[in-house]
Amino acid sequence: GTLTAVLDAANSEQIAFTNTYSVGAEDLYLTGTKTLTGDWSAVPGSNKVFTFHILEGATIKSVGSADLRVSDTITFQKLTFTEAGVYNYTIVEVDNGSGGITYSDKVYALTVTVSDNGDGTLTAAYTVDGVARGDITFANSYTTSPYRLSLVAHKNYKYQNNNDKPLSGGEFKFRLTDVAGNVAVDQTKFNAANGSVTFDELVFTQAGTYKLKLEEIDKLLGFIEYSQVTYEITVAVTDNGEGKLVGSYQTE
Repeated sequence: GTLTAVLDAANSEQIAFTNTYSVGAEDLYLTGTKTLTGDWSAVPGSNKVFTFHILEGATIKSVGSADLRVSDTITFQKLTFTEAGVYNYTIVEVDNGSGGITYSDKVYALTVTVSDNGDGTLTAAYTVDGVARGDITFANSYTTSPYRLSLVAHKNYKYQNNNDKPLSGGEFKFRLTDVAGNVAVDQTKFNAANGSVTFDELVFTQAGTYKLKLEEIDKLLGFIEYSQVTYEITVAVTDNGEGKLVGSYQTE
């Protein structure tokens, strides 16, 4: 009472089981820090946004940005990996060409090693310049070119009848000094034959308000009535936010 079944492999269809193995993508999020030196208070907001690239060769793989109106943190777009392997990149700052700003020429070497965990997942580990999870910091500075001011006064010399008296040059002496104590100015000059009195160029390296005094010096020659007029010159210097100090002045 026993039945026996025997599979005839030569005359039967092949029975096979097929399995596939796949892994999910792994995302890597990188951040960095932006540091600054100099007085950035006059820099417009749009110039306080900085851009960075993660490059694979010449190909941009991720763009990072730091908006200094909000934070000094650099946030990069995610890097996505779908296969195990070693990936090499460079990280650089983009020169946006904003006046007065010195952009960083630092180049970081980023190496990402992606491993298959054998359970359908990938793990990404990275080094920056050979340091595991190393810091990414880009330093910028802001500087301004100075404001330069050349002052020229004019001397009128008259007879008692109010007619002009010719000048030969050097008859009269004038002094330009600082009033407020915030700029080193103390110049003494003589008139030229055409009556002009030319002072050395003044160089202002910081924004602010400066007050100068211009007066004629009495040479105590009894036959000349010297001017008693004293001029106060107010110089206003501002940062234009593009790396240049600009100014104007008025005389009282």
